[in-house]
Amino acid sequence: MIGNRKEEKKRGLFDTGILAVKILLYAMLIITAFVFIYFGLINRGDVLKEDPLQYVRDWTILDDENGTQTIRSTIPQNIRDNEYLFFDIRKDVSIYINGELRKDFIEERDVNIPGGSFKKFMISVPLQTEDAGAEVVIVRKNLQDIDQDVPEVFISTRFGALDHLMKKGGLSFILAIIILIFSFVAFVVSVVLRIFYKEKIDMLYGALGILVIASWLITDSYLFPFLFGVYHVNGLLNYLFCLMIPLPLTVFLSSIQCGRYRRSMFLVLVLAILNAVVWPALHFTGILSFAYVRDIANAMLVVLTAAGIVVLIVDAIRGNAVSYRYTFIGFLGFLLGCLVELAGILFDLSAIPESIPMVVGLGFLLTFIVIQQVDDLRKINMEKQHAIDISEAKTKFLASMSHEIRTPINAILGMNEMILRENNDQAIEEYARNIKTSGKMLLMLVNDVLDFTKIEAGKLEIRGMDFQASE
Repeated sequence: MIGNRKEEKKRGLFDTGILAVKILLYAMLIITAFVFIYFGLINRGDVLKEDPLQYVRDWTILDDENGTQTIRSTIPQNIRDNEYLFFDIRKDVSIYINGELRKDFIEERDVNIPGGSFKKFMISVPLQTEDAGAEVVIVRKNLQDIDQDVPEVFISTRFGALDHLMKKGGLSFILAIIILIFSFVAFVVSVVLRIFYKEKIDMLYGALGILVIASWLITDSYLFPFLFGVYHVNGLLNYLFCLMIPLPLTVFLSSIQCGRYRRSMFLVLVLAILNAVVWPALHFTGILSFAYVRDIANAMLVVLTAAGIVVLIVDAIRGNAVSYRYTFIGFLGFLLGCLVELAGILFDLSAIPESIPMVVGLGFLLTFIVIQQVDDLRKINMEKQHAIDISEAKTKFLASMSHEIRTPINAILGMNEMILRENNDQAIEEYARNIKTSGKMLLMLVNDVLDFTKIEAGKLEIRGMDFQASE
């Protein structure tokens, strides 16, 4: 009694401590929010300002028959040391300032990736104060049809260029990194749950698909090489991630639909595998660069996406989407984000930030996949508990039944024994002995059933006794 009171007292002190921590936490959050809003708005100290961008315009363009483009312009007057000339390129380029070769990029020399470079990247040309007003000439070679326009050229510091890129695509880049982290955590948790529960975890391939898409968005951004200092490899990674996207999502969709559309999904898987294998093989062997098959590969991705949407809608029309309703909602949100993203690209809607709708759709899909998996595990636990309850009820019934059956059997055997003792008729004695043999066998079976119920209930007692074995 005294021990229980001490335990209750300790529990009460612990609960009081938890309550005090919560109150202190909320109070400190309120104080810090007040300090930031009130005093932060008043303070106008000498903080780091953003470096301005100066755009170089009024280009003179000269194209020749060999696919080389020469563009000329003049560098602004107000430039400083530690500033750079920035623009994006894809293939060979040479930059001249006042006739002096200041920087060049030659794919065959500077790129050691099989198949060469095929994604744009931002090049930086160092400038000096005396370059103010100088003529700048950019010679671009091996141009593709999509690279005929004059690139956006601006002058700033590296911090200014980073600030410019962050304003253009920083939000989607950061959100994609956050989704990448959460999808990786969800993937690891799925593996652990798969090992622990020994059950199919649909979230595993869903999280893996979202991880691949988030990786594709990250490597597609100009910020990736700018922040990590690696060029050209992001193009290769972006290319591979793009082709990998249908693989985990197709497996995930087939898994949540319990294989109801095996033939259709098998065809989708075959097309996805071919799309992910054929083009890299052609590119890495130098037979056909990805730049020339990009439209075909993208068309295949569109076909695969449309097939997935059709299967999803057909399953919903047939009333089967109830079993994975949360994942179905997540898929719809993701597809809606993709449609908004495509609308912004096709109709050049500047009001829609680049990649933001798709990133938001990914976050929406990941959230509902996790909710669906939690709901599935809850149902598994409920079914497991229901099975345990049924087993316990069966055990109790068998134990009760065994006791109830044994009572009349013993009565029958006892009365039969009285017949055997008092009977003088040979035929009746034979009948009675058959009853005795069958009754003992029935009693033995009932005793075995009772022993099994004791074993299931954990109440079977094993007694150790000494026996003398006969010689």
